[in-house]
Amino acid sequence: MKTYVLDAARFSDADAFYDEASSAFGFPDYFGRNLDALADCLSDVATPCRIVWLHTDADKLDADFRESVFAVFRENAESGVEFVVTPSD
Repeated sequence: MKTYVLDAARFSDADAFYDEASSAFGFPDYFGRNLDALADCLSDVATPCRIVWLHTDADKLDADFRESVFAVFRENAESGVEFVVTPSD
């Protein structure tokens, strides 16, 4: 199973998160950098896979935005995406 790692210590706002996500998942250049585009591009990620969100203790994202991102990841659970949140590695 492929594992994609998103290290929350590396992003402090939505733009930096989208940079990290695009790089981690290998999203195409036309990735729209919003939650709908994240959901759309995740549907192209090979499954089953695991998404690991590291360093939640260092996460500086807006809480509402973070929960929206988590919801997108969780919504993909039915298609074979396992989402794991860890406080540190």
